[in-house]
Amino acid sequence: VTITGLTGTQTADTASIDITGSDSAKFAVGGVANKAVWTQNTGTLVLTLHLGQTLPNDANTVVAVTLTNPSSARTAVTPTISASGNKPLASQQLSTAVLGGTGSWT
Repeated sequence: VTITGLTGTQTADTASIDITGSDSAKFAVGGVANKAVWTQNTGTLVLTLHLGQTLPNDANTVVAVTLTNPSSARTAVTPTISASGNKPLASQQLSTAVLGGTGSWT
């Protein structure tokens, strides 16, 4: 799962940013659960499913990441979400509409 467009933060690139939330253990980096990859310039968070995990397409998947806001106010951004795998999701604006459908992602 890739979320892009979270631009303007002061959080530096990291190949292993901590994620939290009730479903964070479903994601991993290098076999370490509760981790994702963050790229500051593009505002991209890449969540990779941990081995053996799936994401139901008919229920919420809850994860959170802490990013540092810029020092001055700025215009709101509109992030997008996409997914690859056995049930790919084309890039679209992040909203409740992306929760529709049935099945699961693996």
